[in-house]
Amino acid sequence: MSARAKTGRVSGLGSAQPLGRLSLISLLATLSGACGLAYEVLLIRLFSNYFGDSFAIAGVTLCAVFLGLAFGAWQSLRFLRWLAGVEIAIGIYAIIAATVLSSWGFEIAAFGLHPWVNAAKIILLLGLPAFLIGTCVPLFAAYAKTSRDSETEMFPRIYGLYNLGAFASVLAIEFILFRSLGLQITFYLIGCINLIIGGALLIWHRAPAQKSSDSPSTPVQKRIALSLFLTSFASGMFQLFVLRLSFSIFGPLQENFAIILASAIAGVAIGAWMSSRRLIRFEHVPFWSALFVLALLVFVPALVQIWSWLAGLDLGDQGETLAKTILLLGFPLPLFVLFGSLLPLAVAAHRQNEVRASGRLLAISSLGNGLGALAMFMLLYRILDLPQIGLVLASILLVAGVIAAGRRPAPASILKGAVIALALSFAAIQTWPRVELLLGYRILAQTEQLKNRLRDFDKVATYKAYDQSASVLSFRDGSRSLVFNG
Repeated sequence: MSARAKTGRVSGLGSAQPLGRLSLISLLATLSGACGLAYEVLLIRLFSNYFGDSFAIAGVTLCAVFLGLAFGAWQSLRFLRWLAGVEIAIGIYAIIAATVLSSWGFEIAAFGLHPWVNAAKIILLLGLPAFLIGTCVPLFAAYAKTSRDSETEMFPRIYGLYNLGAFASVLAIEFILFRSLGLQITFYLIGCINLIIGGALLIWHRAPAQKSSDSPSTPVQKRIALSLFLTSFASGMFQLFVLRLSFSIFGPLQENFAIILASAIAGVAIGAWMSSRRLIRFEHVPFWSALFVLALLVFVPALVQIWSWLAGLDLGDQGETLAKTILLLGFPLPLFVLFGSLLPLAVAAHRQNEVRASGRLLAISSLGNGLGALAMFMLLYRILDLPQIGLVLASILLVAGVIAAGRRPAPASILKGAVIALALSFAAIQTWPRVELLLGYRILAQTEQLKNRLRDFDKVATYKAYDQSASVLSFRDGSRSLVFNG
């Protein structure tokens, strides 16, 4: 029997050729990613209709999604033979959820109006689909693994394609489908795609026979897992950091969430590609991420000035939306690329047990992201200003870098890194556009009024509660302004 025939039998795809099998799995993984992240954007839209449009709703949704993804990824191999059923269940849930909430959303929202009760309702509504979606990447990687030589690393490929599909779908939904088809029909469309994916798997792909056994944990694996968790924790904080900053500069618009999410997903796809090409090393990622956080803090004044200048050009609604999209996509992208490369690099360090390690490490990464988002909107934003949060972010990443290195760095490297970090921190604190951000996004979009307000500014008193903030600005001419959340 030929090696090709043997490969076909092991994967359980009948007479399909190995390359065709891998292409099929890659296509289905891309479509699954397009659906998986689409639900996050759609559910943010749906929940905001009934629970309100706020930073807290976005934070709770992110937290619920990440925690569900973590649990799903951790338990993914229990569903090794049921990937088709998982995709079908996701599609059915989406169709039912859209129908139920569209019909009885206000009744569900009115049942218990306390913020904690609303948060619990959102987590319950998101828990099942997030869990199911969390199983998909490790399962598709396992299916792809049995479609080719078992020595070939498949996780970076599947992880990158999954997020590439997610990137395309988030932008398509926010700027095309939602605006032309409406929320409910878009939900039905995405749900049907999940049903098609499940049907394709039932018809053309049987579950892989490959099984992975646990291997004893080594100090290297523990070090990688801890560094991955801390970096992912910082990633969850950073996503809400950028979202909060975008509210102050561009306004509290829902499309900001979609654009930032698209930037994060694009960064993951690019980072997965970089890791597969070995263009970056695991132990370097947290250190570079810390420096990029500080560099972005220094760049914020320039971002404010660029947007103020663009808004004053009278570009029209479409022109302003395009300009904002470019700025919000590009501003955090380098850091998202670094964050996106870390998980595939961590899986590559467990190459001998890639299938099982991918699920567990993805669970650790998702858990870190979820807890980071939770810490951001429940604690850090209430007690710290944005530049202070940025410094906390950089500190967490530096600790993760030390753990990832696994050895004592050379004194010269410590000194060089410390000098760069301190210089960037000092520059960020000195140049942070505190008053500009306090004045609010409407003033930022009017260049002349912004100059006048900056010249007359006297003092400010800011009050915070959970995700909300109110600032009373006093000016030298005796006038005052009250600004809520930018």
